[in-house]
Amino acid sequence: MVSHANYFEDNYIFGASIVNQFADIESNLNVQTSDTGSGFGLYFDRYYQQEYRFNSTLSYVNYGEFDITGITVAADYIVPITTDFSLFTGATVGGVLQKFHNDSVSDSAAGYLYGVQVGGIKYLSDDYLIELGFRLRQTDLTVSTSTTNNATSTISSLNEFYFSVLFMF
Repeated sequence: MVSHANYFEDNYIFGASIVNQFADIESNLNVQTSDTGSGFGLYFDRYYQQEYRFNSTLSYVNYGEFDITGITVAADYIVPITTDFSLFTGATVGGVLQKFHNDSVSDSAAGYLYGVQVGGIKYLSDDYLIELGFRLRQTDLTVSTSTTNNATSTISSLNEFYFSVLFMF
């Protein structure tokens, strides 16, 4: 088996990412749409036995009419490919909050989030690495969008691509 990034051992990692998120939205009026938002995430990771990674993420994504803020935890299995590159796959759970900027929508939504993730990690040095990944995540955020016709909007998924720069300490 390929040994990878031995210097990471059981250390802590802090990082920041750029996020491109895709929301699948359905209304109770049988209108289905999707929207794309951009934002950032802050990470705190812990490697364990050079084979597993546990992390927590605080993220913020702006969609124009609304924002999605989330806090998640994840566990990943690391698959070494070379001494400085690894693939990973894992699962994530957490909570999300949807907040509208539009004054006509007074409601906001809070809910759960769960899903899976895959990606690659490039170890640049003893202290730095970069990561590229995709998260497939399900949620159930329902917001009342109108007081006159009882319209609601439900986000069923928040899938995303992300790019992270991480620092070990």
